[in-house]
Amino acid sequence: MKTIIILGGSYAGVSAAHHLLKQSGKTVPFKVILVTPNSHLYWNIASPRALISDQIADDKLFQPIAPGFEQYPSEKFELILATAKELDVEAKTVKASGASGELTLNYDVLIIATGSSTKDDTPFKGLGSTEDTRRRLHDYQARVKEAKTIVVAGAGVTGAEVAGELGYEFGKQNEIILDRVGSSNNYQIARGKTVLESSPTSVANIATKELLNLGVKIELQETVATSTKLPDGRHELTLSSGKKLITDMYIPTFGLAPNTSFVPTKFLDATGAVVVDERLQVNGAGLVWVIGDASSTEGSQYMPCNRQSAHAAKNIILMLNGKPLVSYSPWAYAQSEEHAKTANELSSGETQYIQEWLAVAAYIDSHTDNPLLSIIMLLRELPPEILLHILRLLGSAFFQHDTRRLLVSKWWYQLAKPVLLRDLDFSAKSLRGFVLASKNTDLSRSVQRYSTSINLSVNGFENWEAARFGRVEIDLQVVDAWTSEFNTNLAALARIIQPSTSLRSLKVEAHREFHNPSSGLQQRHYLSALPLVSLVSVGHLTCLEIDTHGTDLRLRDATPETHFCCTINAFFPTLRRLRYRTSHICPRLLDLPGNDLLSDLEEVIINLSLSRLDGPDTSYRYPSRCEKIPGDNFLNLKADMEAHARGLAARMSKPRIVRVLSHTFPGLDVHSFDALVGHRMVLEPAAAWDADGEVMQDQTVASDPSDFDSDADFDFESESGEPAWIDVSEET
Repeated sequence: MKTIIILGGSYAGVSAAHHLLKQSGKTVPFKVILVTPNSHLYWNIASPRALISDQIADDKLFQPIAPGFEQYPSEKFELILATAKELDVEAKTVKASGASGELTLNYDVLIIATGSSTKDDTPFKGLGSTEDTRRRLHDYQARVKEAKTIVVAGAGVTGAEVAGELGYEFGKQNEIILDRVGSSNNYQIARGKTVLESSPTSVANIATKELLNLGVKIELQETVATSTKLPDGRHELTLSSGKKLITDMYIPTFGLAPNTSFVPTKFLDATGAVVVDERLQVNGAGLVWVIGDASSTEGSQYMPCNRQSAHAAKNIILMLNGKPLVSYSPWAYAQSEEHAKTANELSSGETQYIQEWLAVAAYIDSHTDNPLLSIIMLLRELPPEILLHILRLLGSAFFQHDTRRLLVSKWWYQLAKPVLLRDLDFSAKSLRGFVLASKNTDLSRSVQRYSTSINLSVNGFENWEAARFGRVEIDLQVVDAWTSEFNTNLAALARIIQPSTSLRSLKVEAHREFHNPSSGLQQRHYLSALPLVSLVSVGHLTCLEIDTHGTDLRLRDATPETHFCCTINAFFPTLRRLRYRTSHICPRLLDLPGNDLLSDLEEVIINLSLSRLDGPDTSYRYPSRCEKIPGDNFLNLKADMEAHARGLAARMSKPRIVRVLSHTFPGLDVHSFDALVGHRMVLEPAAAWDADGEVMQDQTVASDPSDFDSDADFDFESESGEPAWIDVSEET
């Protein structure tokens, strides 16, 4: 087995590890060993905001690395918390130092992704271990709170963001503490003639205006010549003009040094970065690749390092398969000719991605009221490849929350529309509006092309006051008209998405209607199975979740061979995940013809607990079998479903979860039967369907009389054919 060592656990290193492991079945066996001093990935893109305020919790800034790799077998991946100290390319060894001491690691392939550090140990980059970075960040947060004067040196991307965040935060505080402690001052010192000097003039002008509006004093065409820490903890700065400043806090935002001290100097350039060729490989070092800040290829930015990690992984897989390697195209050369001018303007230094950084910061922090974020409007000046990536980060909900965000320009709208339509969420009301709007054929075609997931969640008819006739009676014509229109709209949605080749995920939730018991209305079944059958029949679905416990999905004239369960199991060959709960169910749901293995199906969860705990009635009920069998009861149905679940699991080539959920009575415990291992678990109240619970010692639940408070068979379907209800409200 080949050994691939990756040095560095930040964006480039973690990304490269995932890229490699996801392709492990395409080449000779190999193991990935990730060596890094940090146990958590530090989302330093949000650091300008984080070091100003502790409003961003640590668990949002620091994400543990190990859980992300639990999806891979232990023989394929190993995480070692250590710092690289010495590289010997002749012996193919790396010496590292960790908590357990010195160790020497042998490699077949090496990826260096050790990143860079700030020259003044500011927490804009990781500082070795996660604890060291977290401690330094907290120290900065405390010092910012105490400081009355702060100097930010550098007016690039980071400097502009830090100064803007300081101005925003301290501007609000000044209104409160002005009379008591005097004014707070925030200076920004810049070497160039403008803020963000290498960016388009429009960006620099708007940034300067916003910073000045926030109370930031800007010193242009200056540099900090010397910085001296005074006995009282303050800093004395001497500027290039000879001017001196005394400040409580000094924040330098310039100067990065690659973390490459362990690499032989013959492989480094004048800045300390490792020199690589067009394949991101180190000449004369054998099978060694370098990506991210440690590489001499591109600037220190998130987007290039992400592309580099994917490219390095691709080349390594090609190399292991004995195929020729491919050259890497730096980001600046990947743009279309139409936007070449903009790409060239933004390619100098750190200013290339000022808009992207601000957008991602807004996405992470949701701090939309910061005036500095008006610069996001200039995202339309970015090349489309960058802009589309940012819009995808923002997601569909960003535009659905306020559709005016779509209307920056026609070009912007054309890029944002696919993001808006990617994830569609419908209620009964919004479904009606969508169907009306879809009479515009352009919208229908766009949905077919771009929508990848649809989530429909309905509660039946809700406007009972409007349907009231007189003081008590309900006008059933109004209710029936709503029901007919809703199912017609559902059928229309099914027709719209039938030609789709992009839709992958469909989730349908139909809850029980809530209406005043004094109305005398019986429980209504408002969702017709026929349009739902059309909806789930869309090709290419990989994720299907049907939870219609509040209504009845039986096809009224169906035969046992054509009921809804048989409709669902026809899609097993293409599905990856199925979650299913309906008021009528049968084991045919889990039956498949033939003996072929299901290569894609990984998760199946069947829920036999038709519970509703968030309404005026607190009750549990059980589903009925699709076709009546004399002498049948729920215990028989549950046993049949569990047996068929075990059979289905045996047909799955890579099963991850196969479970059947049910509840007991009168205890009302939710049980989860794991068909993969054959044991039963007791879940916590309101636990997720796929949650783990305490394994039961007694595994004979199928005949456990605690399921019903009687030894007699329980007739779980009433004479009317409706599922029987067990009322556990206080009036019982």
